[in-house]
Amino acid sequence: MAKLIKLTFKETGGEHFFRSYASIYRSFTPEEVSVSLGHIWNTARKNNGYFENKTVIIEPINVQK
Repeated sequence: MAKLIKLTFKETGGEHFFRSYASIYRSFTPEEVSVSLGHIWNTARKNNGYFENKTVIIEPINVQK
């Protein structure tokens, strides 16, 4: 199984998929997701990869190859 990071914007329901937390910031700014990369890493590490704030939900998903 491969692991992907799913980013969902709460307001629009838009979903985007990435291979890492860092790759989110190649498409979006910290202002757009309302969080810095460091904060995602710290929070996700404590919550099995899950992060949520007022703007987004970021969660790991497993996919079959």
